Amino acid sequence: MESIFGLLVLMGIVVGFFSSKLASEKGYDKTLWFLGGLFFNIIALIAIAGLPVKDVNQKKLKKEQKRLENIIKETGKKSGF
Repeated sequence: MESIFGLLVLMGIVVGFFSSKLASEKGYDKTLWFLGGLFFNIIALIAIAGLPVKDVNQKKLKKEQKRLENIIKETGKKSGF
């Protein structure tokens, strides 16, 4: 009985590790997916494998675009346009 429990815990840790690694590569929170893998085992791994990759670069581009727009507005005010 104790060996079965130990095996389940070990399997949870291993699946949690792979879930968090895959989640991190796809742009999701790796801590939450580690916990999901720990408690829900293979179900969490299948779930994160099926999720799409988050477009992290898109957020960075929008932020940069807003920053550049503000610079252009400030430059226009200073030059009188």
